[in-house]
Amino acid sequence: MRKVTDLKENECISFKNKEEFKAILELNPKNTCEPSWWRTWEKETIYFPYHQNQTGTFDRLSYAERNNYPIHTASDFLQPTYQLTKSQIIEIAENGSLVKELFPDVFEEEYTESGWYYATCHGIEDFLCHFENPKTLTAKYWFSPHLEFVSLNAIFHKIQRKGKTEEVETALVNEAKRRGFEVGIKFENMNNKFIQTIISKPYFSEISNTLHVKSPKEDWDKGNSNPCIFENGNWATIIQTPNDVIKVIETYGTDKLITFIEAYDNRNSK
Repeated sequence: MRKVTDLKENECISFKNKEEFKAILELNPKNTCEPSWWRTWEKETIYFPYHQNQTGTFDRLSYAERNNYPIHTASDFLQPTYQLTKSQIIEIAENGSLVKELFPDVFEEEYTESGWYYATCHGIEDFLCHFENPKTLTAKYWFSPHLEFVSLNAIFHKIQRKGKTEEVETALVNEAKRRGFEVGIKFENMNNKFIQTIISKPYFSEISNTLHVKSPKEDWDKGNSNPCIFENGNWATIIQTPNDVIKVIETYGTDKLITFIEAYDNRNSK
C-alpha cells in the first residue's frame, strides 16, 4: 500500500467523502489542513501532500484536471474498513476469537442504575463514588482511594465495577466513627431536629442509601427508633450537651439552649 508522504510535487489525492479526507490528513504527520475544509468543495476536493513544505494544501478537482496533474484515489492509501454490529462482535468472541482484545469497549458492562461504584480519575483507581446517573460519571459525594469522604461535585473518567454492599457499609461506618458517632453520643435528628442518643453501632441500608443507628425507647415517639445519621451525602449534627448554661449559650446560641430545654422537658413529661 502506498504512503501519502511518498507523493511528489503536483501529485494529489481525490476523495469520495469527508471521512476519507480526514483519514488522509491524519496520514501526513506534517499536515496543517483542517478536516472542516472539506465543506468548501466537498467531493470536488483534492489534497496535495507535498505542497507547502510537505504540510499539504487543498484545492478543487478541476484545477488538477486542467493542469494534467496525477490524481490518486484515497483508497490507494487507506486500509479497507468493515462494519460489524455489537451482537456480531459478541458472537464472534464466543467462538474463541481475539476480538475482545481488539474491541474491549464492546464488552464493558453498561451501568445505568443509581448506586455506589468504583471509578478512575486521572489514571488513579478505586474512587468509591455514588452516581445518581452512572452514564454522566458525575458524583456529588465520594470516597478517595484512601477512603477519605468528600462532598464535592466531581466528574470521573471510567467505572471499574459496582461497589459491594459490605464495602460501602464499611466505608460509611468508618467515616461515621471518624466523625464521632459512637454509642452514648447525642445528635440532631435529620428529619425533625429532635435530639436523640445513639445506643448501637451504625448500619447501612442499601435500598435508601442511608446509615442508621438505634435510639432509646423513650426517643421513639419524638424521633424514631432507627434514626438516620447519613443521607444523600449529608451527615447528622453531633450535639454535645454541657451542663453549664453559659457554656451552652456561648457554644450553641440561645436557640439551641431552648431546644435542649424543650427536649429535656418533653423527655421528662413521658
